[in-house]
Amino acid sequence: MKYNGFNVIIALVNKGGSEVDSPKLLRPYKIRGGEKMANIKSAQKRIKITEVKTKRNTMIKSALKSTIKKFELSLVGGNVAEAGVAYASVVRSLDMAASKGIIHRNMAGRKKSRLASKLKALTA
Repeated sequence: MKYNGFNVIIALVNKGGSEVDSPKLLRPYKIRGGEKMANIKSAQKRIKITEVKTKRNTMIKSALKSTIKKFELSLVGGNVAEAGVAYASVVRSLDMAASKGIIHRNMAGRKKSRLASKLKALTA
């Protein structure tokens, strides 16, 4: 249904939960360009904050995966010194991601342990 040029959600039930003959307009969301946009100011702010946090989390996860790949490439190359430096970078990235809540701390510990065992196998 269109209302003032926007698609709107309509309600076919009243507050008691029973159906009504004429639908009423609901205010919580307008749809612009296929995305929901809140009418309420605090909800608009929450949507913006969520978008920013999602972008930040995606960026940090991507950087974390890149550092792990660099470490694994240094393992394949067989350079122990380079692998040690890369491992330190991976540990720092994992700890930072865990402290920000992007990954679970148990996941960070598990990855550090597995990568450390790979590094130990290279040095042995």
